Amino acid sequence: MSAINFTAEDLSIVIPTRRRWDTLNLTLDALGRQTERGFETIVVVDGLDDQVPDLPNAKVLQQEHAGPGAARNHGVGGSERGLVLFIGDDMVPRPEFVARHLARHRSEPTDEVAVLGRIAWHPLVPRDRLHRWLDWSCAMFDYRQLERERDEDAQWSRFYSSNVSLKRDFFLAVGGFDPDFVYDYEDLDFGWRAGQAGMTLLYERAAVAEHLHPYDWATLERRYRSHAAGERVMAAKHEWFQPWFHSHITAAAAEPAESELCARVVDWIPLWILGCGLIPRRRRRKASTITCSGWPPPSRKRGPSPGRSSERSRSDAARAGHGLFWRAMGGASSTSSHWVRLPTPARLRRFVRWLPMRIGYVHGPRLMSTLRKRWVLLRHPHANVRFGRGVYLGPGFSLFIPHEGSFIVGDRVEFRRDFRAEVSGNGRITIGSDCVFTYSVLIQCSTTIDIGNRCHFGQTTILLDGQH
Repeated sequence: MSAINFTAEDLSIVIPTRRRWDTLNLTLDALGRQTERGFETIVVVDGLDDQVPDLPNAKVLQQEHAGPGAARNHGVGGSERGLVLFIGDDMVPRPEFVARHLARHRSEPTDEVAVLGRIAWHPLVPRDRLHRWLDWSCAMFDYRQLERERDEDAQWSRFYSSNVSLKRDFFLAVGGFDPDFVYDYEDLDFGWRAGQAGMTLLYERAAVAEHLHPYDWATLERRYRSHAAGERVMAAKHEWFQPWFHSHITAAAAEPAESELCARVVDWIPLWILGCGLIPRRRRRKASTITCSGWPPPSRKRGPSPGRSSERSRSDAARAGHGLFWRAMGGASSTSSHWVRLPTPARLRRFVRWLPMRIGYVHGPRLMSTLRKRWVLLRHPHANVRFGRGVYLGPGFSLFIPHEGSFIVGDRVEFRRDFRAEVSGNGRITIGSDCVFTYSVLIQCSTTIDIGNRCHFGQTTILLDGQH
């Protein structure tokens, strides 16, 4: 595709829904407050048994109950616009949501480029133990690792159909969502096929949709039965796939139940402790394959043939999912902690033993660097001072800009100790990404000093422009 200046008139937003009218109305209200207008909103009602209320400013389609994947296919079939944006009926977009998706497609107009937005909890969702676990375990969305990697290529395994946009022609060329997946794993299956077709999934952090779906124990049970059924179908269709949730839930269920004390104190554990190793987190899910041991599916030899009805495999998957969930949970109640792994005494002892080292070498320096950056910015409102992501300011960092100078730093730059920069007049210092300044480095500038990427400066280095 040649360069195209995509506008809102080129966009269809497709929302599958089933009996969530109150939340859907909030989603539609938020779409009505977008900074870019002119897009088309298509709501696909998944079920002919639903009484559809009046949905203003939306084109409503209805189908027999077949799942959200088939509903999205139906919505794309009802659109003739060049871009499609999928969101869930429990997603409340922020005002810049559509504008951010469109801006990314304007800069990357090729057919194979898709855009993944960010999903955050809605303020009305409680921040209790269950929702905190859904966050740090990445059991729903793997944004934590994506933010940590700072890579704009989100990879095909993060094709989350709750907030993703792509070109309509490419979606149709890949074949749309597989209707055999009634609920769950239809987006992973599509992501894999799209990746094989050359899709590049770019992460747009500012395209935020807020997830308005509070979970309790009963809804989590239903979700994991659905995960089990989806993994069963996925494993039957793809030789490379090994079920992730099955192996992890089975391993958690095999561990001794946590103490009642742990269940009572977990809500008081600060989130930063998760970074100290006291509470384990799942490892990164690889983008090329989902590599987890356990559960070889019995129907591994041959998946359902194209075009063939798979009602039998769906019912088998549902039964297997129900059994899998309850075997993993052991009939646990909401006070059990089989899979919400809490600190055991041995883990607590290890944590206490290594805590001084982690505070002294990891969390303490990170905290002090943040405070120094805030002080530097607070002290220089008159100057142009900017720090990229992951910049570390060590002890003795000093910035002297009495006038309207500039000090601009790229990502992941390290100022280890006793760094000082003096900028006079309208001088400008620009430092590229991944640079390191070891000890007692001095820069004096009244004109311009530009430092490229990945430059290292040793002890007692001095850099001067032509005026010094």
